[in-house]
Amino acid sequence: MLRSTHFAITADQATALQDLPTGRDRLKFLQSDIAPHMFQHEGELTCITEYAWNAVHRCLTDGYLKWNNGTAPRNQVILGGENLYDRDDFVMLLKDPRMVRGVAYALPNITKMWMLAGYKKIPPSDYEFAKSEDDFEIAWDAFLEVKRLFDVAGRAGRYILFTVEQ
Repeated sequence: MLRSTHFAITADQATALQDLPTGRDRLKFLQSDIAPHMFQHEGELTCITEYAWNAVHRCLTDGYLKWNNGTAPRNQVILGGENLYDRDDFVMLLKDPRMVRGVAYALPNITKMWMLAGYKKIPPSDYEFAKSEDDFEIAWDAFLEVKRLFDVAGRAGRYILFTVEQ
């Protein structure tokens, strides 16, 4: 199972990440500095979605898990932003404050019925989990938390760093 987290980070944290020379250096900085700090001191500015990120992205786009599918700003919630890691064992995507505000502005218009319609578009043959009412409810709950975080981060002018451990 793939664990994912959204972190609403400061401009200084974002710059420190971007200034590191390699993806491995960025991952070490995330693991040694950003994640411990966020979890210990700014837990309200983090959102762990576990595997539900997969369904959330699919619901917000076209039913598939692809890098460039769907339309902005909905397709930026999960897989949008600057790619800060260049290997296939981890995902690290940085969304700047402008992108965060754009996403935050669009998410209140998404209803549970709209998400459910998106969930129904997910092809079972292309989805590694069993589609079910419970799976959708988990994705909906994760979406609500992500929506809350984008709202808070957007108002605070923060970046959002999306990570997935593979």
